[in-house]
Amino acid sequence: MATKISDFSQFNPVRDFKKVKEAVDAVILRLGYRGATTATITYDPKYQEYMSACQKQGIPTMIYFFPCSISTKEAETEANFIISAAKKVALCGPIWLDSEVVYRNKSGRSDNLSKDRRTRYLNVILKKLHEAGYECGVYASESWFSGNLNDSDLEPYCLRWVAQWADKLTYTAHDVALWQYTNNGTIPGVDGRVDLSRGYIALGGNRSTQVSDPKVTRKDIVDQICSWEGYSEANGKHKIIVDIYNYYLPTAAKSGTLNYKVKYNDAWCATAASAAYIQVGAPELFPIECGCPRNITLAKKMGIWQEADNHVPKLAEAVLYDWEDSGSGDNKGTPDHIGIVISVDKAAGTFVVMEGNYDGAVKRRTMRINGKYIRGFICPKLGDKDTALVEKQLTASSSYSKSDTELAVEVMFRKHGNNPERAQKLGSRANAVQKQVERFYNSLPTYQEALEAYLKKYGSDPLIK
Repeated sequence: MATKISDFSQFNPVRDFKKVKEAVDAVILRLGYRGATTATITYDPKYQEYMSACQKQGIPTMIYFFPCSISTKEAETEANFIISAAKKVALCGPIWLDSEVVYRNKSGRSDNLSKDRRTRYLNVILKKLHEAGYECGVYASESWFSGNLNDSDLEPYCLRWVAQWADKLTYTAHDVALWQYTNNGTIPGVDGRVDLSRGYIALGGNRSTQVSDPKVTRKDIVDQICSWEGYSEANGKHKIIVDIYNYYLPTAAKSGTLNYKVKYNDAWCATAASAAYIQVGAPELFPIECGCPRNITLAKKMGIWQEADNHVPKLAEAVLYDWEDSGSGDNKGTPDHIGIVISVDKAAGTFVVMEGNYDGAVKRRTMRINGKYIRGFICPKLGDKDTALVEKQLTASSSYSKSDTELAVEVMFRKHGNNPERAQKLGSRANAVQKQVERFYNSLPTYQEALEAYLKKYGSDPLIK
């Protein structure tokens, strides 16, 4: 017997998940999408709320993602995003990729891909999902499978979720796992019309073949905020961070967040710190806010506020600053700024912070432990069993703890290899480091000065070993 399944996104106002559970056998939630114009990968604004409700009610759940990749690299990034999110939940069935046109006038960045390229990028994602141990498939209309994809060239393990809003399914090219037979259905507990599908595969259990740790790690947070380094008002990329925050705002407001939609010309340091936790799928661990004072208020309610200035931070914790701090006693002034700790050097008595809206950009700052201007710390309750190891790895990693100039000195000693391997290793830092290298080639005194500063700070071992 076929199962009854409905799929939900931000466009489906679900009022009562208890009623939903009584009406369907399973639901499929939109995990997220890549922006059709911005290229930003983000969660569906309702995903966290709806997934939490489904888990609470025991509703069997699957997820789908809307890819808009236009390169193999982008497809791989989308797959990594999906896998990271899937590890945090138990799925009752396959992970689905929604393949369709974004805009009717075909103005979306992936709307005009050829059949070959669209199929190729879907296969990149499918392959990575399969290798990670997940069943997976493609959602598309009956006509899309034949007209916009090379259906027969999709990976052999790819399942089909076919949309054909009719009394009869005419798709016969492959076996059908799900048939979405209407977009005009109704079910109790949901306002408006919903999509309904019939399922022809067994549901239940965690459909990953691998055992995974569902917890978000400190490295996840650090990686995310560092991936935005260089995003600025000047290049317009700060809008991506603001959008991530605003997309999630309707859900956050229900937990005490000020219901204020951040403007692109607003101060956005707290927005960036919150967006990092939103983007890795752990907004419940952080006081989501766009203003520093309210960050502290919510953190206190959550029991994760550390008042002491002399606290030795851990990675992924957030430090708040008060620029009017006298430097005497415990600072309890009004906070002006916030950033996320990405590296800690206890021996040197310093830590490195990645901050949004630092001179209008995402930039790093080195602070002294128990130094002036520290207002206090937000200390999210992340899994600490591997904190020491991760801290050691990240602190030792030049991508986190060293400046662009210091990395450029190492490049001069061929410590990071040649491109493209070097660019991949340095990630978001690669372009800035390369500019410093070019400066060294154009000015020997500049290089000599940087080298002397490096040797004074680190010694020669990192350069010769």
